Amino acid sequence: PRDRWKKKKTQGITIVAGTGWGKSFAYQFPLLLWILKKKIEKYDQSLQNPDPTVKPQVNCSAILIFPRNALAQDQYTSLDTYRNIINRFIDSDKTIPTKKKKFLRIKKVVQDYGGKVTGKLDEVYGTDPDKGNPDIIITSPESLTRRLLDPTCHQVYKNGIDLVLLDEVHLWQGLHGSYICSLMARLRNILEHHDKAPLFVGMSATIANPESHCQKLFSLD
Repeated sequence: PRDRWKKKKTQGITIVAGTGWGKSFAYQFPLLLWILKKKIEKYDQSLQNPDPTVKPQVNCSAILIFPRNALAQDQYTSLDTYRNIINRFIDSDKTIPTKKKKFLRIKKVVQDYGGKVTGKLDEVYGTDPDKGNPDIIITSPESLTRRLLDPTCHQVYKNGIDLVLLDEVHLWQGLHGSYICSLMARLRNILEHHDKAPLFVGMSATIANPESHCQKLFSLD
């Protein structure tokens, strides 16, 4: 229904800056702090729940999509460095109870690209209820296509994704751009069906007409 589409509208933003100007840092550190903020709020809310068997859970905060495995690996390394800094800060705070520390720690980033994923899918991709959702998934268009075809992955999307980021958006043009547009439309269809409209972020060092390009790429109205 039209009123449902109006209730939560998917939005997007494009970050354009030269190589080495800090595009990655512009999203990485704020993203990790956003995850920590969500976890603090969710844990504090759980203390008001009279049922102690109900475990606090947060949704997956971000799907990060990169066109090349080498670039994905570089972004993973940077995120893991910042993640460890935040987790060490949490662990060093003696005022935080042990149970809360365990919940607040940001999980290891899921590497769903280039054959990086190992183990059972429900253990890695967040459909195991005991492990909860991943905090961040780094993937490629090819891997995401396979996940969207696998219903066992859909629970992660149903729980909501806050941010979907595509890097090097200037590379996705023509036929390949149409493929990405179709992929994003399918992802949006799953997310928005459950009123989980994400924020789409596109990044590029050099691109003409970034707003119109990303509007098409993200399949936005």
